[in-house]
Amino acid sequence: MPTRTARITSLVALALFAGLAWRVELEHHGWAGLAWVNAPHRAVPLALALFLAWTYRVVDAPSRPHRLALTIALAVFAAVSVPLVQYSLALAFAGPWGLLHGPFTLLGWSALWWWLLTPTTVAGILRLGGVRTPMRRWALSQALFLAAPFLATAAITVWPQHGQRDLIHTIKSGLIVPPLFVALGLAIPPRDEGEVRAV
Repeated sequence: MPTRTARITSLVALALFAGLAWRVELEHHGWAGLAWVNAPHRAVPLALALFLAWTYRVVDAPSRPHRLALTIALAVFAAVSVPLVQYSLALAFAGPWGLLHGPFTLLGWSALWWWLLTPTTVAGILRLGGVRTPMRRWALSQALFLAAPFLATAAITVWPQHGQRDLIHTIKSGLIVPPLFVALGLAIPPRDEGEVRAV
């Protein structure tokens, strides 16, 4: 079991790497326009694989099979969520009800609202598997996840990407990725802090 310092350091390092991988891939595909919304992103499954490996290493489960089962359950959730998020982004930015069609912006963004509760869903999956995320840890995780777009927008205001400061470029820049990654990591109760319940 890694120490608390090693655990936090590794989580932050993986979060920064995931953000960099997203940015490098997007620059490779081309920065201009909205083609990135529907393009396949290898950085996403890479980031998820790193997160799941980190989760397996630290999650507060009593045995390796239990940790593996929890990690697989989270992987299944990710496999369902990723295409839904991509579809939601397409609706929000480029669909008939999306951001580019003024009066329908709210309807476009409604497709993404469910995604904001991802840390709560992760904590729920763990709880069903017998591992309870402490309330304070869950609250911090959910709060950081909700704050991530605002933190990234603040960063892009100070450090414009390709001269742009809007929400689309905030996502394209990859600046939003590290806080989202860290937020999800906070939802995982480590073995020296969490509370294991019998299934």
